[in-house]
Amino acid sequence: MPDNSHRLGGVSILTVTPLDENGRVSEANLRDLLKFVTAPSIDGESPRSVTVVAEMGEGYALTPEDQAAVVRIAKDEVGGKCAIIAAVFALSFRDAVEQATRLRDAGADAVLVAPVAPFVYTGKILERFYGAIGDAVDLPLIAYLNKMFKKELPSDEILKAVYAIPSVIAIKDSTGDMEFQRRLIAARPEGKLMIQTVTGIALEGVKEGADGLMVGTSNIVPDSVLEVWVHGRGG
Repeated sequence: MPDNSHRLGGVSILTVTPLDENGRVSEANLRDLLKFVTAPSIDGESPRSVTVVAEMGEGYALTPEDQAAVVRIAKDEVGGKCAIIAAVFALSFRDAVEQATRLRDAGADAVLVAPVAPFVYTGKILERFYGAIGDAVDLPLIAYLNKMFKKELPSDEILKAVYAIPSVIAIKDSTGDMEFQRRLIAARPEGKLMIQTVTGIALEGVKEGADGLMVGTSNIVPDSVLEVWVHGRGG
């Protein structure tokens, strides 16, 4: 498996997907957006990755062909300076593996994966789920856990079990709960990452140890998000 951990921390631009009047991907507008959001640089730090076809990127609504096209366009436009993270939101284990494989073949460097809803998960089930995807695509995975925990957040045991999965390089947190972030950081082993995705607590999250930011506001003000990262890491 390629070691992209150094490219998956820092600021990841969580991109929208520009569409034309027919609901298809607008390649020209997507290329312009990618150039804009990856241009900022502060104190030698620039966005390290772009995350495509996630919720904000219309991942649920795009056809499989358009999802793959977005990845190919991103790879061609900014792949030389940024890692390309592609999101998988599937309705079955088999579908998750098929989506991840298709996005890998289109050029993804890592895959963001939410577990299949609406099942209840244990550490063992998640090990099998993420393990199967990791074995199939041989790419680093970012686990998006809190999609499935509607009423309660994962236990420390589940967090440790997911971090221990060899293919999982990071856990993404969008709860907006700083106490949950502290638990994620406490459970995080050496070599694994914790990524914060809520703009409202981004600065606090970075100051308290988040390894990366993946926030939607980076589509509009990528320089401001990068500034939060740089100054948060500086204390």
